[in-house]
Amino acid sequence: MWITFGGVAGEFYISTFLMASFYFSLPDKWRWDAAHYLVLVIAASSFWQSFWFWTHVKTGRESIPFGTLLRGRGDSAGDMNKLIFEHNWNPTDLVNTYSGLGNLCLLVLIGLYLYFLIRQNKAFLFGLKQRILFRLGNW
Repeated sequence: MWITFGGVAGEFYISTFLMASFYFSLPDKWRWDAAHYLVLVIAASSFWQSFWFWTHVKTGRESIPFGTLLRGRGDSAGDMNKLIFEHNWNPTDLVNTYSGLGNLCLLVLIGLYLYFLIRQNKAFLFGLKQRILFRLGNW
C-alpha cells in the first residue's frame, strides 16, 4: 500500500525535498552550482502542478485521477484505483490525505524559506525590530 500511496505522494515530498535542498551545499564531489537552479525550477513546477490539482480535486473542480497514464481512465491498475478498491480507502479520505500532504509540504517550504530569509537578513530585521519597538514606545 505504501508504494501505491507514495506514487502520487512522491510528487509532493520529492519536490519539497529538492526545493529545500536548494539552500544546502553538497560535498565537492557532488557539486551542483548551476544545476541547482534547474532542479529548483523543475521541482517547483512539479510541486505547484500537483498542489493545484489536488486543491481543485478537493473543491470539486477536478475529479480523482483514476486509471493510468498509458492505458487511460478505464485501466484498473492505477494508483487511485488500487488505493480505493484494493486497500479500501474512502475517496474523501484519499483527497483529504493528498491535499493535507500538499499543505504540509507547503508549510515546510514556507518555514524553510522564512528561516533562510531571516538568517540572511539579520541586520535588516534587527533594524525593523528597533523601529517597531521605538514607535510602540512613543505611543
